[in-house]
Amino acid sequence: MAYVAILIHRHFLYNSEGWLHVPEYLSGMSAIGAAIRGGDWSKLRYWKIIEEKPEEKRQDGSTRAGFYRITPTGVSFVKGEIKVPKSILIYNDKFIKYGKGTVSIHECLGKKFDYAALMAGNVGTLAV
Repeated sequence: MAYVAILIHRHFLYNSEGWLHVPEYLSGMSAIGAAIRGGDWSKLRYWKIIEEKPEEKRQDGSTRAGFYRITPTGVSFVKGEIKVPKSILIYNDKFIKYGKGTVSIHECLGKKFDYAALMAGNVGTLAV
């Protein structure tokens, strides 16, 4: 999820206005693999890292249209300026509470990803 937060942030560095259709955006990035194109990234909204476009509907009437933008909290998190709660409790797609402890973007990425390379735009870059 932290990786996708960086990708969304990078999109909005060059497209400061509007909304991003995240599923389509991620599908266009073959380097990141199918796992990222799943739905876990959308949980970033519970941390207020991204926000969903209100009142947007798909052709089938679903309100989950996939349009999001990064929030000021999301930008601060991605830049390493703040930590966010390490976990959350969700029930039936509703936020219940935050867990104990906080985590930084670097801690979320772990050793698998190279933060500097990701921020520089090297999508799919793993740590060496």
